[in-house]
Amino acid sequence: MDSDEKNRLRQRRWQENRALKGDKRINVYLSPEAMDHLESITQIKHWTKREAIEFALMELAKNVTDD
Repeated sequence: MDSDEKNRLRQRRWQENRALKGDKRINVYLSPEAMDHLESITQIKHWTKREAIEFALMELAKNVTDD
């Protein structure tokens, strides 16, 4: 098995494990301004982009109502 095959297998296992945990994959395009904010937050808080996005969504969800 060459290194490309090993990498594909590793990635597939990782993706399958995330899916089993209930995680969902999304792909998004952010505006340059939003991306700047995301990068600033991750640097200041020492978070991953995932951690910053999840935190932001959880905080926003606390304040959203079904008006």
